[in-house]
Amino acid sequence: MPGALERKVRNKRSKSSLYFPASGITLAGEGCPIGTYKFAWNGEYFTDNTMGCFSSGSATKNGTLSGGTIGTGYGQVGSGLQTTANNQYLTWVNALEDGLDNNTGTLWMSVKFDGAASAGITIFESTQATGNYMRFNIGTSENLIGTFMGNYTTKTASGTATLDTAWHRVGFTWDTTVSGGDCLGVQIDSGGWECLSDTLVPMTGATTDITIGENGQGGTYTETVWYDNVYILATFKAVDPYSP
Repeated sequence: MPGALERKVRNKRSKSSLYFPASGITLAGEGCPIGTYKFAWNGEYFTDNTMGCFSSGSATKNGTLSGGTIGTGYGQVGSGLQTTANNQYLTWVNALEDGLDNNTGTLWMSVKFDGAASAGITIFESTQATGNYMRFNIGTSENLIGTFMGNYTTKTASGTATLDTAWHRVGFTWDTTVSGGDCLGVQIDSGGWECLSDTLVPMTGATTDITIGENGQGGTYTETVWYDNVYILATFKAVDPYSP
């Protein structure tokens, strides 16, 4: 059912309520995606569309929405997040690395934007303290840029593949345990990882947030961006668990 998470159907024998997800979304429990992941969000949790799912759906946390809009019509399937400025975002607390490990991991999300990325667009960030953060951008050439700063040392992976204004799956991956090999990469759809071959300096501690959009890291863009079906996985170059 377009624009809705689920149809509620009455089971006549048990008189319990059954929930059926919108097309393309598989749910567990009260709306978390089924599968193995550290974090997931799709705007479809039926009691709260900011709800983030942690530890493969065994735990949930309310998100904090600042300036953006969550609703039907903004997602690749059903609900999603829309932002229209660089200070709009949806964020969750990352406590004891329950949703993201800044040493090793992979982010996947569905993203669509309305035109040229005139000043660069920050679509994801996670910070620990001054001099320690990771950031995922759409660059001014409509390519993807992944940045990792550990203890004031910045490394960047810049892709050559570019986005248009359709929905795309975009990936960002990092690994501080690699020495002199692929350690930071970006990917559009199934086009393959474009990686930096180097060594990342680890952060001085765990990051404290998981943020879709921009909350202090990036430019001054005003393009409209839509987000949906976000996953964070525990391994480097992890396979995208979502299939549109």
